[in-house]
Amino acid sequence: MITDATLLFGSLLKTTEVKKIDFKGSQYRLDNDILKSEFIKDILCMVNSPGDDGYILLGVKSEKGRPIEVVGISHDHDSSDLEAIINSVIEPPIQFEYYPLNYKGIKCALLNIPKSKAKPHWPKKDYGKLERHIIYTRRSSGNREAAISEIREMFLSSVSVTDITRQKTRMSPHILDELAEFDLPQRRQAMYEMLKSMASNVSLGKYLLMTREKYSWSISGPFAIVSNVGAGVASEYAVFMYPIAARRGDIISSRSLVKYILDTYLDYLRIKDKPKKRGLVINGNTSYTYNQTAYGVGRKVSTIGRRLNENGYNLIHISYQNIYTRFTGLEWGMIGLQNNWNESWGKIAKWKSFYPERSFYEFFIPNVASKAALVDSLSNLVSWVNIHPL
Repeated sequence: MITDATLLFGSLLKTTEVKKIDFKGSQYRLDNDILKSEFIKDILCMVNSPGDDGYILLGVKSEKGRPIEVVGISHDHDSSDLEAIINSVIEPPIQFEYYPLNYKGIKCALLNIPKSKAKPHWPKKDYGKLERHIIYTRRSSGNREAAISEIREMFLSSVSVTDITRQKTRMSPHILDELAEFDLPQRRQAMYEMLKSMASNVSLGKYLLMTREKYSWSISGPFAIVSNVGAGVASEYAVFMYPIAARRGDIISSRSLVKYILDTYLDYLRIKDKPKKRGLVINGNTSYTYNQTAYGVGRKVSTIGRRLNENGYNLIHISYQNIYTRFTGLEWGMIGLQNNWNESWGKIAKWKSFYPERSFYEFFIPNVASKAALVDSLSNLVSWVNIHPL
């Protein structure tokens, strides 16, 4: 994670364009498969090339590998959309971060492509200018198909004796990746179906899937609601499934969605019994305007809002691969972090909300690729909650 993208952007401007640094005079265009494949190829070649992290600076004109002018970009892309484009074509999936920024009053962006331990990466299908199963890399002369010697070096650089020993210790020969053959939308759907089918086995019931199409919101989603039916005190869980890695933006978006649903439900609750006329709430001898769209959403999500508000709620993030958890000190509106700690099955954070005033847990479970792994992780989670009530 980059803590100050603007500072790093300025530092990178002082260097020359080498294998792991690239300058682009404009934002990537993603209007069609050809243009998308050009973006994918840049990321693919960067991650397959030797060395440490790679960087692409958007909005910087260059000449012979040297930055000559910061010209800026006209718009930003959503990082989750970029990730979906990359990982719908490339395997193994590539991890990268997109940082929109403002450099001396000019809109720019920085792409950070961390050094990969899963090299080489390649297209799993023909797509635009990319050929299936061809391994590409970056050279001083540009992006090219890798030579046999370069491919051999990629494999050797991504494997160490320590990694092999650790993997053998951690993995059982019976572990099976049941989701590997799915594309991202199919994998997300399969993960929710696994949750629905096994929830009652770990004392989680009243499964309800929330979708943007049905409940009219524009951020994040879908997510599922389940109840801890085995605990002495009723508690609800908002469960978010991530079909690849769960990144910082994904986590923040999911949190924001839960807060949005609660806020709109509480607003709806506050004025639902008051008379309304021409966009005004009539309250005795006074009247005031209200957000009719938010009121409509609050009414539409009242079933789930009531469950979260009356029974208390926790958040669960379950990822097919790794998951972002470097959140210490990160404020979330009127919510403050109280504590966080690690368990063998995942990470836990305890938060305090000031409106409405209550505490709740947030759970982060990575590397769930099968129903057995999901049952094991959620069984541990529920057992932990039952002996650590809020």
